[in-house]
Amino acid sequence: MKEKLAHFISLFLHPSAVAIYLFLSASLLTPGKPIARVLWTMVAIFFSALAPGIVVMGFLKAGLLSDADISERKERLGPYILLTLLYSLGTLLLLYLPSYPLNYVLGVLMACYATVTLVGTLITYFWKISMHLAGLAGPITAAIFFWGTPALPSLLALFPLSWARLHLRKHNIWQILMGIIMSSLVTYLTCHFLKRFSL
Repeated sequence: MKEKLAHFISLFLHPSAVAIYLFLSASLLTPGKPIARVLWTMVAIFFSALAPGIVVMGFLKAGLLSDADISERKERLGPYILLTLLYSLGTLLLLYLPSYPLNYVLGVLMACYATVTLVGTLITYFWKISMHLAGLAGPITAAIFFWGTPALPSLLALFPLSWARLHLRKHNIWQILMGIIMSSLVTYLTCHFLKRFSL
């Protein structure tokens, strides 16, 4: 039962799933015309959730990955580099599309995915961290940055996911803590830096 619950939590709070929750929420909470809201949200979800899934499936079919979680540290470099490039492309598209402030908010959120994945890739060269926890802590940090106190309860989601990854023996406690700390810090710095483009 615990095993099934841990797998369910890992799937429900998978980075791609969290990206969908984040961008849908951002779209609903940010002013914008209905057509722009639908189009730019679709662009954001494609680059943050669908494209990563396609990349991982491609690497799996090519026999370059042992599993869809990319559990082996040495197998992560190729996919992570490609994902960083995709997130960066998505960032440029969103930041320079019309319909402010919607494009700005979605663009900054996408930029956070790019910077966190870039730093995660660099760390992966010599150590393995939990990108599952990074993929949750970053969006939570961005949500708090943009929407403040109402987003604070989302911090509670870190506890079940941490338990799940530990129970499934995917990571140790230090890899989980580093994923949370790195992603939170990089996300905050990215949001703070790009805040200057909000005018």
